[in-house]
Amino acid sequence: MLPNLENRLLRILVLLLPVLMGVLAGAASGIFILFFLVAVYTLSRSGNLGWQRLPALDQATVISLLVFVLIVLLGYMNAADTQQYWSRFERAVRAFGCVVILLFLIRDDHQLIPFLEKGVLVGSLLVFLAATEQVGALGRAGGAYNAILFGDFSAYLACAAAVAAYTNRGKPIYVAVFLIAVLLSGYASILSGTRGSWIGLYLGLSFVLLVSVFSQRRRFGIVGTTAFALSALALFTWACSLHPLISSRMSEATQTFLQFFSGGDPNTSVGYRLQMWGAAYDMWIANPLLGSGLGDYSRDLAEMIRLGQSSMNAHFGEAHSLYFEFLGTTGLLGFITLMAGMFVLPLLTFLGVGRGRGLLRLLDCPASLHGVCLVIAFSSFGISQNWLGRSSISSVFFLCLALFLAGVVREQSKDVIQEKGQGA
Repeated sequence: MLPNLENRLLRILVLLLPVLMGVLAGAASGIFILFFLVAVYTLSRSGNLGWQRLPALDQATVISLLVFVLIVLLGYMNAADTQQYWSRFERAVRAFGCVVILLFLIRDDHQLIPFLEKGVLVGSLLVFLAATEQVGALGRAGGAYNAILFGDFSAYLACAAAVAAYTNRGKPIYVAVFLIAVLLSGYASILSGTRGSWIGLYLGLSFVLLVSVFSQRRRFGIVGTTAFALSALALFTWACSLHPLISSRMSEATQTFLQFFSGGDPNTSVGYRLQMWGAAYDMWIANPLLGSGLGDYSRDLAEMIRLGQSSMNAHFGEAHSLYFEFLGTTGLLGFITLMAGMFVLPLLTFLGVGRGRGLLRLLDCPASLHGVCLVIAFSSFGISQNWLGRSSISSVFFLCLALFLAGVVREQSKDVIQEKGQGA
């Protein structure tokens, strides 16, 4: 593939990812697959994987992701429901695609993050329009999928827009436009009524605010930071006052949580989740090392209900928690490699651990700050939902993870060159 054609294709794919991921079903998965195919084609022609260019921490991340995929693959041996196994495997194997894309991106100086940020602007507007149109008819905005996925997509768009506003070195008008995008996509997430998404939204935006306050660059300054905080507060207040579903969802969560532990009806929205997590824990206790088998959660839960080992009066196909489901179905080995490869090691990479640089100085690197917010948002989403069981949102996570890890490697290479130049 010609270099110019390759660059244009990659930029278009990265631009379209945030634009379409919440409003067009299958778009994120299609973009991920196309990106993966380009990576495989280019690497196969070059014959050089560029492994030596990866710092030690990034190599550890790659190894953890590959071990996770291997454990998932070996999970076939103790999976009873093979149909569900292959469905789960098809999503989890995107971790391998992430590794291939990362190795591909570090070969050349692809400047793709600015195109992702431009797509975030358009995507924020589209999810806002979709949410305001749907919420009146459906009660909760669901975009092209359902309320949970739409809430996650919108929350992540808001976090990405906040990072773009902070790291933007252009005119103040550009910062203002990105802040508007934060409000639009954040409001769309609120209208989804997805409480798990709200956690990721709150933590991601709070982190960017903290960085903006304490960073030496002080991109927003005191006035800008205060205005941003007040705008966010006004957004939440406005949403609660105009849409009763927001306050009702929070009130429902509190009441059903207390009701579950006080001996009331356990079969409520929160009660179901607590019971599903407990069932996953029991599956792990029975098979601590390898779990009950990837894809077997639905089958095992149905069996527990039949035998009276659970008081649930409804059957669910997943544990509604990334952590509990993979702990129960892939055991301690799968859980540890998932946490290490997807969250812990990438977070250490983005924070610049072991590089001898100040934390806030490193966070001036757009790829690092984007990466931290990605980990914060998606690790929060995983508390109350198994998003790795959804091809669309897992595609977004793994493509963005490869994008930001490659960006950090590129920035680190520039630092090494500068240090050598100063030493000379």
